[in-house]
Amino acid sequence: MSPGFCYSMLPEGHIRLLRLMPHENHHAPIQCQLFNHALVSSGGTHLYEALSYTWGNPDACCSISINNFDFAIATNLYDALLHLRDRSIDRVIWIDALCINQRDEEEKSRQVQSMAQVYAKAYLVVVWLGLGTDESDEAFEVIRKAAAKEPIQSSANIEEVQSLLQRQWFQRIWVLQEVAAARHILIKCGRVEIDGYTFCSGLNDLKISYKSCPDLASLIPPVTYLMREAIFRPKVAISRPARFSLDVKSLGELVDMYHTRAATDRRDKIYALLGMSSDDRLDDPAVDGILPDYRLSWKQVFQQLVRFLFSKDIIVETCDNSQEALIITKGHILGEVSSVHIDGTWSDRQTVKVNLKNVTLFLQKNNKKRVCTWTLQKLGKSIEKGDVVCLLQGASKATIIRLHEDHCTIIAVAVTVTDTGASGEYALWQKHFKSVTSFPRDFLLVWDLGDTYGVKGGDNDATRNNSARNCTVAELETHMDKGTRLWNVGLALGDLGRHQEEEKSLLEAIEVRKQTAGKDHPRTLSAMEGLASIYRETEKWEKAEHLYLQVIQVRKTVQASNHPDTLNSMAQLASTYRRQRMSEPTGFLQLRTIKPDPDKAEKLEAMIDILNPQHIQYTKERTAQVAARFDREVMGLLLDERGNEVHITEDIVTSATSNGRHGKEVMRVLLDRRGNEFQITDTVIEATAQNTGSGAEVMKVLLKQREDEVRITELVVKAAAGNKISGKVIMMLLINYHRGKQRLEMTERAINQIIECFEEAVVEELLYQRAKEIQITEASVDAARRNVDSCVLYAITQGKRKLDERVRFTESAIIALLKDEDSGDSFLQGLVRAEGNEFQISERILIEVGRHCVAETMGLLIERGVKTEVFTKEVIKAAASNPAYDAGDLRWLKSCRPRRGLFGLRSS
Repeated sequence: MSPGFCYSMLPEGHIRLLRLMPHENHHAPIQCQLFNHALVSSGGTHLYEALSYTWGNPDACCSISINNFDFAIATNLYDALLHLRDRSIDRVIWIDALCINQRDEEEKSRQVQSMAQVYAKAYLVVVWLGLGTDESDEAFEVIRKAAAKEPIQSSANIEEVQSLLQRQWFQRIWVLQEVAAARHILIKCGRVEIDGYTFCSGLNDLKISYKSCPDLASLIPPVTYLMREAIFRPKVAISRPARFSLDVKSLGELVDMYHTRAATDRRDKIYALLGMSSDDRLDDPAVDGILPDYRLSWKQVFQQLVRFLFSKDIIVETCDNSQEALIITKGHILGEVSSVHIDGTWSDRQTVKVNLKNVTLFLQKNNKKRVCTWTLQKLGKSIEKGDVVCLLQGASKATIIRLHEDHCTIIAVAVTVTDTGASGEYALWQKHFKSVTSFPRDFLLVWDLGDTYGVKGGDNDATRNNSARNCTVAELETHMDKGTRLWNVGLALGDLGRHQEEEKSLLEAIEVRKQTAGKDHPRTLSAMEGLASIYRETEKWEKAEHLYLQVIQVRKTVQASNHPDTLNSMAQLASTYRRQRMSEPTGFLQLRTIKPDPDKAEKLEAMIDILNPQHIQYTKERTAQVAARFDREVMGLLLDERGNEVHITEDIVTSATSNGRHGKEVMRVLLDRRGNEFQITDTVIEATAQNTGSGAEVMKVLLKQREDEVRITELVVKAAAGNKISGKVIMMLLINYHRGKQRLEMTERAINQIIECFEEAVVEELLYQRAKEIQITEASVDAARRNVDSCVLYAITQGKRKLDERVRFTESAIIALLKDEDSGDSFLQGLVRAEGNEFQISERILIEVGRHCVAETMGLLIERGVKTEVFTKEVIKAAASNPAYDAGDLRWLKSCRPRRGLFGLRSS
């Protein structure tokens, strides 16, 4: 601009137009005039043209005259004016570089707001691609022929078309709004020009492959789509009450589609799309709307965009030398991309299949429908399998993100969800989005508006400097430590059902926290506990238990056993045990012959109650419950923490000895720590004998530490006899126990109870070990006869004995045994041989011998020296009634003269 030229004030609602003066000489200096024009004076098109072009290199300038003042412009614009100038007629054109005072930021901001309306009201939009060449001229001709369905001679012509499409104009972001607003388009390249609709139709018919120029596949279709629609747009522009809009798509969708296009000013990556946005809230200050304002820095504008799309309260960090925004927000995962299909090179659409997660909307309609097929616009970034669809807090549309090791990147910030297979799905999705109130996942998002195509004047990966990337990395560390970032990504993976990746990420997060904060730090422990809860939810019981136990152990050491965090960890482990038990098949426990170990969950809950004195007081009944159900750890904890409340009673000791799994260790704790407070009563021994699980081990402890108090009573024997699992072992322990020559006290009734209730081996052991102490009575014989084991009677009469010991039998016992047809003779013969001359025979016994035994038994008695005076008439009378005696035997008995050989008893 010449120092002498000065823009006049522009009234509100007006624009400037450039009158390009005619000249017959193509090379003559360019003369122009600027004048004001009321843009809102008519609802239809206005008689001016609008130029769509690229500014080009600002350092390469030429001079024109505006209102008789010299004005410097870029070479590309100068070339355009030369080719637009008519030989004889004025041409009225709107050109942004000339019609807007570029040095007045306030005016520039206002005019940029009106640019969509400027292009919409122009009767013609002229697209200037630059100076022509032979190749570009040929490309235009090929496109025209393709549109006219004329044959094309050579494939080389296609390469010329591809070369034309690589011109800068197709790569700039502003051209999208310009052609989207146009009602009629003319494309010029040098002196050659072609109608916009013809240009698009020809390109479409050529079906050009972009294998050699893959960037064109994303650049060209969106532009040609907008150009092709120009002739169908109404000639009367429709505006909103507050602002003019082309209503192409929402701002978020437009940014997704076009952010990779080039802009000399980064702010234009957003401002160039506002005129196409269908959002009603852009000019609403209550929601932090967005209007062009070139007084703001790129950093501020980018933050405005993020807050507009999500929430004004969102945490967002940007910097002026980077096109990346760092966003911290919460979200709700909807699903995972399973496939992406693009139908043809020129298609501006793509089909995306999404596996639904955490979405009940469609499952209510069809239980089998867990996959949705969406038709989406092509985006600046490619959607890939494994990308995540989520609803971010404050957003009205779905967002597609990509998970990385410790953060996520935004692929599509705003997706309009439409299902190709169902009508009305859009409304259902919108209803679902509004119903979502829980956003459980924390996301650290990086949104990159760079990655533009390799064109001069734009930002791309090659030109983006390292300081920009380092800026974002530094912000990552400032706002969220690496352990937390890894953790959040892991949780998101879990929501997707990718549990192996989830576990790996969470374990890595825990290791990072151990290294940075320490193994004992509460945040480290919380992370471990969090992973344990995930293991629990996925029924990895052993891993869950292992982690919970680690956490509990550390918390006990660092925070104390009764700290709320420790108690909570114990409660979580208890919940794990309960859920594990509930997950077992219902018949599993019923198949066990031994009662299972008391539930681990109950153990932890008991420990929590003990450690938290506000829960309950420990009465003798509750203490007895602990003794009966839990192990030494719980009992020891109870004595440690509540010792002043606990008084050891017989009931408590009895409960401990009846503890099927842990009786031995619980009893040891009681004996070692509070043994002076209680006695080992008969009731305690009875309970021990009844204990099918650990009774034998408990009995050993009692015998070892308190044998003086242990007695074998009838009730103890009954209890052991009723114990079908370990009663025999317990009885053997009691029978065999001795310290030196001292044995346990055993009552007569206890002896008879053993004879009645236990098998031969136990009775035989009793008589073998305690022959000197035992006297067999008639009651003993009756008990043996009641025993289902018929061998017990034999054990009493003829079982093995120690060499120098014999069991004593009472007279009534002998008489009772003689009445047994099967064993009376053998019993008495054995008894006589064992006792020899010491055996004393009463008249009553002889009478029963005569009545029930054979003559041989009577002969044995006489031979061993039975006194003849006991052979009374009653004996002879009893023998006479016995059919086993003949007349000779009876004569001998009467004479009371036993002789050699009588009854066949001859000496050898």
